[in-house]
Amino acid sequence: MLSHKFKVGQNAFMRPAVAEKRPASTPVSITRLLPVEGGEPLYRIRVDLGGQERVVRESQLNAAGTVGASERPPAAMTPMPIIKEAHSKAGRKKS
Repeated sequence: MLSHKFKVGQNAFMRPAVAEKRPASTPVSITRLLPVEGGEPLYRIRVDLGGQERVVRESQLNAAGTVGASERPPAAMTPMPIIKEAHSKAGRKKS
């Protein structure tokens, strides 16, 4: 008998489906363990951003902290370091 890899209350990442336009995994919380269907455990999850709930297969989930490089959030969601540029007066033309 297959057992569930995730537990209720555990945080995970839902992988984007091939047809979906989301570039990165979505953070989710496991809300319920569902029966095995088609040889794979099912889960009821809540999307952390927005609160929508849905049912997913275990193969659609990654454990929190194990997101692959291709599934990391896009750069727009990642904090960027502040870079201070040195302005030089020597390179400017006088009008």
